[in-house]
Amino acid sequence: PPHRGPGGPDRPGDGPGTERLAGTLVHALLQRANRDVRDREEIRRRARALLRADEKAGVDNCDELVNRAVETYLAILNRPEVTSLIDGDCLFELPFSLRLDPSSDSPERQTAGASVIVRGTIDCLARGSDGRLTVLEFKTGSRRPEHQTQLDLYVVAARGLFPGAAVEGSLIYA
Repeated sequence: PPHRGPGGPDRPGDGPGTERLAGTLVHALLQRANRDVRDREEIRRRARALLRADEKAGVDNCDELVNRAVETYLAILNRPEVTSLIDGDCLFELPFSLRLDPSSDSPERQTAGASVIVRGTIDCLARGSDGRLTVLEFKTGSRRPEHQTQLDLYVVAARGLFPGAAVEGSLIYA
């Protein structure tokens, strides 16, 4: 059976984790690429340049991986509700540490036992012209219930990083 990574089952002939690598490449393009460039060949060139040698070595068909990532990236950019958010002031790959306290009455902060430290990385935190913050969590695989739980946690983290700011979250499936 195909390997199942976080992004879903890998395709036959791909090395383990190829779907995850495609998602990582999409995130890197969103963060680093000039989003005004829509020429597929130019984006493919940029995507290839973002792959490390060790990543390329683990992939049977690097061109297929790059093509998948480029098509997913362009599909995201073709969604006006997404581009309106990411064309403004954004923080990409924002790391955070959050202490979850079991005594809190907030459901998203409840844990069993003692408080725990959770670390993560928010894909994108976009600030609207009105100051509202939107946590964008990009997903390149199939929908899974734990994605909403992850987004809820990231929204809590963003509220901790920016006290007093209005924060909402959005799952973006490509």
